[in-house]
Amino acid sequence: MRTFFLNYRSLPLLLCLVCIILTSTLRVGSHFLAYLISGAIWSLLIAASASLLNPSRLWFRVFFILALLILANVGAQYVTRGEIALSISLHLTITVIHLLTLGLLLRHAFGHRNAIALDRISGAVAGYLLLALIWGNIYNMILVQQPYAIVETADTEPVKNEHIIYYSLVTLTTQGYGDIVPKSSPARIAAALEGTVGTLYLAALIAFLIGMIKPEE
Repeated sequence: MRTFFLNYRSLPLLLCLVCIILTSTLRVGSHFLAYLISGAIWSLLIAASASLLNPSRLWFRVFFILALLILANVGAQYVTRGEIALSISLHLTITVIHLLTLGLLLRHAFGHRNAIALDRISGAVAGYLLLALIWGNIYNMILVQQPYAIVETADTEPVKNEHIIYYSLVTLTTQGYGDIVPKSSPARIAAALEGTVGTLYLAALIAFLIGMIKPEE
């Protein structure tokens, strides 16, 4: 089992991200505390999985401190009943965890020539899914200040919490079904940047994989 985790370090993180996305619709949008706790638990899972990528004491301490900040923020928001500044700081801390994890993933997937192909590919896929979670938190920070920044076209009401990850994935893949649309300038800029980054990520990934193929002598 230990040899498996040493050879396939990005697989646990990929499975964790898939579970997060599949359960994102289970968020209880009307219950603020449940929403915050779910975000904290998901970030703790990602931090635990990311520690496998670089199991050094420094990275473990960094993720541990960030996880404690998230838990402290959740408790403070429960006491203050949803302070805007605390909500923004919570999503910002989760975004930092995701960015650090993305950096470790890209380094593990593209920076080690001796990495196993399956582990390299799973790391690249996990990095793509992490982009959706990163932008999901960016949208959350925008919605905290502007509730009608992103609306659902069916009833022109603010996007539900359980639909944010779905909206982020659709935007990342540039599908754009039109059922959820950005209305404010910050939300539109964020959506445009997410679509651009998602396209460039796939282009860079394809170029890297093609470069790995050795030309025939």
